[in-house]
Amino acid sequence: MPRKGARLKVESGGRHARYCRMRLADPREFDPESFRMKKVKGGVELVVGCPAGKFHRGKCRVGTKAQSMLKRKAGGTCPVFHAPRGQTRVL
Repeated sequence: MPRKGARLKVESGGRHARYCRMRLADPREFDPESFRMKKVKGGVELVVGCPAGKFHRGKCRVGTKAQSMLKRKAGGTCPVFHAPRGQTRVL
């Protein structure tokens, strides 16, 4: 989950994109070679990565964390993601 007070960003990816993306953390906080996709329940996929400086020889030394969440577009539009209490959405 994003830290308290963090801003969530929902991106539609344009008219022809198949997924909506909700950013949970800034991608610059991660090692660029560590990003992976993980499927979870409900047709949701997570982009996970290893924090910057903790990825060595193809392995994460501290465990991965979620960077963004992808959900298939419903009827060509992005579903509404409800931000956790105390956080805002950026559309």
